[in-house]
Amino acid sequence: MTIEEFQAKINDISKENEDLGFVDDYYAAEQVVNNIIGASKDDQKSNGEILNIGDLEPGFQAAIVGRIMSISNPKSFKTRKGKSGQVCNMELKDSTGEIRVVLWTENIKLLKNFKEGNIVKITDVDIKEGYRGDNEANLRPRSTITHFKEADLSKFPEYEEKITDIEDLVPETKANIIARIVRIPTPRTYEKNGKEGKVTSLELKDATGEISYTLWNKNVDLIDELGLDAGDSVKILSAQVRERNGELSLTHWDGRIIKGDFDVPEFTQEFIKIGDITEQNNIAIKGVISKLQDVRTFTRKSDGSEGKLRNFDVSDDTGSIRTTIWGNDTDILLTKGDIVKIIGADARFDNYTDSGYSLNTNFNTQLSINPENLSAEELDIFDEIKQKVSQIKRLSEVEEFDDAVRVVSKGDLHNTQVKTLPYPGFPTDLQSPVLAVLSGIKGKSCLVETIFENRFRVAGELKKMGANIRIDGAKAEIYGGKLHGAEVEAQELRGGAALVLAGLAAKGVTTVKNIEYIERGYEDICRDLSLLGAVMERK
Repeated sequence: MTIEEFQAKINDISKENEDLGFVDDYYAAEQVVNNIIGASKDDQKSNGEILNIGDLEPGFQAAIVGRIMSISNPKSFKTRKGKSGQVCNMELKDSTGEIRVVLWTENIKLLKNFKEGNIVKITDVDIKEGYRGDNEANLRPRSTITHFKEADLSKFPEYEEKITDIEDLVPETKANIIARIVRIPTPRTYEKNGKEGKVTSLELKDATGEISYTLWNKNVDLIDELGLDAGDSVKILSAQVRERNGELSLTHWDGRIIKGDFDVPEFTQEFIKIGDITEQNNIAIKGVISKLQDVRTFTRKSDGSEGKLRNFDVSDDTGSIRTTIWGNDTDILLTKGDIVKIIGADARFDNYTDSGYSLNTNFNTQLSINPENLSAEELDIFDEIKQKVSQIKRLSEVEEFDDAVRVVSKGDLHNTQVKTLPYPGFPTDLQSPVLAVLSGIKGKSCLVETIFENRFRVAGELKKMGANIRIDGAKAEIYGGKLHGAEVEAQELRGGAALVLAGLAAKGVTTVKNIEYIERGYEDICRDLSLLGAVMERK
């Protein structure tokens, strides 16, 4: 056999078994040599004879017998050539030791007739040094798994699927639990040794307590592969119990998650109305995205790294609240008018928002867009809010230029809430004109002034025109309706301009006195507004 022919056979074996992680060039070459000269007598013995797990060494090709102590969920992967495959692990024990057994794509189907506690015989396995430094058994394409019924049970450890309550978990052990998923936070990414990974922690609850269950990297994909969702009951086998900062948590490693109808209490997530929010942690809300800002980046002072955040307003039938999401959550596709469910966020007092509070998410927050299982009442409420949101979008078109804006009206204005804020928030200079506009719009509006005192002085003059305005400190409640003409007095620049706008919207004739205040900022307001169709004159 020429070198070229030898290499060609190696390539054939590598291609045939490219989905199997243990098949490398050395393995393929070994198979070619064995096919040519035949395996040695000792190798044949180790390949056909059942060996104790404690006697296995790297390089052995053997048959092994043991009790299945755990079976992991299959994990998906892609080969270097982009072909999809799967891998899962078993933990096998006899009286001499234990070994991790690796099953690849074609082997996994062999597991359909087996479960934890079964004693099995596995043929044609390759013993290699595993990533933990201990022995690892890899199945080949021709490997078989059968029930081993002739077994002397004394040679194998007992298996008991003991279910432990969350409150009874012990650190640094493996445990089986049955619990209900309370929330599934958005997976977040991290970087370690130049490689990117992902992680998330499911919040689980049984009748005795609550605990987080962490999934790393490929295990995160199990959420989608198993169709896990908040409210599902699950059995988790061989979870690692860890303790950190005095708190216990679970980690998924080689265990298994089984979704099913298990005997665990139902837990109803309590949702709070936005109008009832106070400063509190770990709350849940539902509402419609009524305002949506672009993603922003920032530099962390601690280490100079770059972060991302996004703000949006969530509205229900009791109010609105500004919400901030961070990091990977900013990659979630959001659209104004989407229904959003947020579980596990923190509400804080915020003087720069209309509601007086803002909502901040964290790593354990679950964010769901257009969730299912909403009640008929909720759907009716949210549909009404969505209609208002879409109406806002249709009311006008705004084009921005270097030194001008063009506004094209597309419908009637509606009531709203406004709060003056420092730049880039709503400017206090526009508060008085907006107060005048809202006075003539049907419905209740709210205007909060946070920058300057006595900016509501114009309210008294607007009341002469029929405006229904109630002042409470820095807050004005406007019950809009029809305005009528009256004689009013400008007391300052912006209030005077507001009276002019109100007069244009009112029925009848309005006379604005003290025009000198207005002309300090508007050189020829009569001319400019007349060009827009206003009927007015200066006396």
